Amino acid sequence: MNSLRKRLFDTFTPATLERCLKDYKATVMGMVTEAENRESKKLLDYEGYKKFRLTQGAVYPVFDLIESCYDFVLPEEILEDPIFKAMRELAMCILLWTNVS
Repeated sequence: MNSLRKRLFDTFTPATLERCLKDYKATVMGMVTEAENRESKKLLDYEGYKKFRLTQGAVYPVFDLIESCYDFVLPEEILEDPIFKAMRELAMCILLWTNVS
């Protein structure tokens, strides 16, 4: 883990690292929620499940890693653009909904 931490700090900008950690935390919290729902046998309605499913699969953190792997940083104005956000969510849906088990 120390090696990974060092590489993250060496290659990510502070903003990219913050976004990646925020997205990773959301993924972990989604896993916790999923475990709680299973234990309590709670079933979400379609809209609730659809929103919840976006936290699964760690796709957002993977998208964040792409910037580092290809040595570029997306400007904040692109990340906040509604069209970019919609495209990112659509890519998430394609990856996650084709992998429902």
